Amino acid sequence: MHLVAIPMFDCHTAVNIFNMLVKFFDPLYDKWRAKLIGMSSNGKNTMTGRHTGVVTCMITCVENPVLRIWCALHQIDLVVKSAIEELAGSKWIMFAWSFSIFLRAQANLITSMGIKCPKKTNGWTHLGPMLQFFKDHRRMIVVYDETHRPEQTPTSAWWVITFAVSPAINAINVTFVILQNRLLLIV
Repeated sequence: MHLVAIPMFDCHTAVNIFNMLVKFFDPLYDKWRAKLIGMSSNGKNTMTGRHTGVVTCMITCVENPVLRIWCALHQIDLVVKSAIEELAGSKWIMFAWSFSIFLRAQANLITSMGIKCPKKTNGWTHLGPMLQFFKDHRRMIVVYDETHRPEQTPTSAWWVITFAVSPAINAINVTFVILQNRLLLIV
């Protein structure tokens, strides 16, 4: 059985999620505790915590051993996040995000380029287009930045990292898209 997301208007603690699942399963099929054989999660502590994680609580209330599956996309996401944060001691990514915010607020630059810097989000799939924007418009960005805030112009080392990381992030984004395809069957 595959569950769809159910809106929770309460706090997203492991106990609340577990109680909601039990309240959902009990009336749906009262013998679910004897039938549950596997669970998938995103690997967050709320889900997999050793003492009170949702999966841990579910496993303690069922009759059979349960296969725990950790979503491949979330595993990749954690590896990418860790690797990106290690670049230049987190300074590279922090500058990239703040630089994108600065560029989005520069109306004159946006008008002269005819394009706005992609918006910062927490998703790695948005990092790829942002880095591509930096690469595609580097000359205009550098000239503009040197005249408007010379003390915070990206260093040559920052640009080298940006050009080196961009193809890797694009490859990761392609992998995310492939793994999210509804028709994908992994055997």
